[in-house]
Amino acid sequence: MYKKNILIKKRCICGGNLKEEINFGKLPLINDFKKVKTIKYPTIISQCPKCFLVQLKYAVKDSLIFPKNYSYLSADSDEKIKDYKDLIAKISSRFLRYKPMIVDIGGNDGSLMQIAKKRNFSEMNIEPTNVANISKERGIKTLKKKFNSRTANDLKKKNYYLISLFLLIFLHILII
Repeated sequence: MYKKNILIKKRCICGGNLKEEINFGKLPLINDFKKVKTIKYPTIISQCPKCFLVQLKYAVKDSLIFPKNYSYLSADSDEKIKDYKDLIAKISSRFLRYKPMIVDIGGNDGSLMQIAKKRNFSEMNIEPTNVANISKERGIKTLKKKFNSRTANDLKKKNYYLISLFLLIFLHILII
């Protein structure tokens, strides 16, 4: 049943062949740890020996990963917020004098960009789910769309960023 929802990646975006590195077996989708029977999908980490990109070997359709009512919020994790503060402090010490824009790909509710904004960075959150609305409500510049080659080219044409952050985005890599 799950096979119709899976895309198999045999080659990397650079054209290299993917090599299996870690097999975690079959796992349910994020936030789908129900007590009733749930569909599980193969979770295998692969790496391209040519460009060293690490990605999932199998990708699940976007409609399953990003449901209309996506429920995970970065702000719900105190540990994650602490890590975000540490990350922005490090970036700030090296790059703030250049006044860069930071773009967070798959930035969820904008928690990371909220911290960047408080540190006087110009910020952009790119998030395809309904939680992008929370980011907008916080006053974060937000694009509510999937990150793909079209989005990347639009940002490039506008010279819109200096620092791009890709945190926890294994699921987005197929989209590029």
